[in-house]
Amino acid sequence: MPTSTTADADTSADTTIHLGRLAPTLLHGLWLVAETVVVPAILLFPFVRARHDMIGLLAVLAWRSSCIFARWLRGARVPATVWMAFALFAARTVSSLAVTSVVVYLWQPIILSVLTGGMFVVAAFGTRPLTMRLAHDFVHLPASVTANPRVRHLFRDLTLIYGVVHLASAAVGAWAMRLPPDATVAVHGGLGVACTVVSVGVCVGWGLSKVSRIPGLRVRLGEAPVSSVPRAAVSLAV
Repeated sequence: MPTSTTADADTSADTTIHLGRLAPTLLHGLWLVAETVVVPAILLFPFVRARHDMIGLLAVLAWRSSCIFARWLRGARVPATVWMAFALFAARTVSSLAVTSVVVYLWQPIILSVLTGGMFVVAAFGTRPLTMRLAHDFVHLPASVTANPRVRHLFRDLTLIYGVVHLASAAVGAWAMRLPPDATVAVHGGLGVACTVVSVGVCVGWGLSKVSRIPGLRVRLGEAPVSSVPRAAVSLAV
């Protein structure tokens, strides 16, 4: 019997989720990780090692500011989440400069990871898991899909995984604060990359494996067929 892609209340029909073009999305994600984690750690490390912490913080602040300014010059839209992340970073850096201590700069992401991880773990046991709410920023999920108990259970697992990874990252980061300053900067830089890669990678892998076992749901790479966009498919915006 041919497979339908309609997303109405008929449970015999399949809903097809098109993931869109993955390569540009992955490249964009890698660039964001490099911009916000890798390059700042590389800039800060030699200055901390040479005991010029404040110069290192100014270099990192200049780098992050230049990235925002470059987007503005190109006329590119700067998402609200990027502005929020930059505002948190600026507050973190300025407060460290004000008290002339790099320790404040290093503790902020640990505290943020604790708050983020705790929020996701608590939300995992709510009526509507947090990752389900966030998913609506990228893909439209019909009510017939979100009402499916197995789909809700999947999002609960994803929310819990994301929260646990961030709590584990915070624990390792707190332990690293006992190391010499230059070693702490190196560990925090690697930890930021690892936390992002592990949380996203595990969630994507776990999610795709679970979705493949849910009757009525199909996942496809690439864009949705033009003829099926109005009603037939759920497309991920990239």
